[in-house]
Amino acid sequence: MKKLKTILKLMVAITLLVGFSIYFYLNSFLAQRAGTKTLSDIKKPVSIFYDQYAIPHIEADNEEDAFYAFGYAHAQDRLFQMEMLRRLAKGELASLLGKDLVPIDIFFRTLDIKSIAEKVVERMDFSKPQFKALKSYLRGVNQFLKENKTIEYKILGIPKEEFTPLD
Repeated sequence: MKKLKTILKLMVAITLLVGFSIYFYLNSFLAQRAGTKTLSDIKKPVSIFYDQYAIPHIEADNEEDAFYAFGYAHAQDRLFQMEMLRRLAKGELASLLGKDLVPIDIFFRTLDIKSIAEKVVERMDFSKPQFKALKSYLRGVNQFLKENKTIEYKILGIPKEEFTPLD
């Protein structure tokens, strides 16, 4: 009887240890909603405040830093969604999620979104303010992608590819 109690205590301890380990591991993938984060590639400090609805509010001294922070916050909240939309538009979902999505890929490839986007990007004048904003935004997205892990990327084995104006 004494051995049984010892074994039960040991099993409970191991179960708790495994449970807490899983909890902390999964918790490491959550977005940062408070505290201070030092971002490289900005000129002046930027503040991102999340309200009670988890909506980010960005305060910056210049537009370039504001769009960089916006891209970073957007990627923090929506990176997997952005990745899936990028792959959907290019007709590349089946390569990631399986052959059942081949008809969807065929449909989106017939829309030829990729070549239309290529033509639009070719005509962009990156000296204009709106395209400078796009470049800053993409730098923020790619900074988050580079320095953070996301559980969806890990589970599906998605290679991290930088976002470009084409995306």
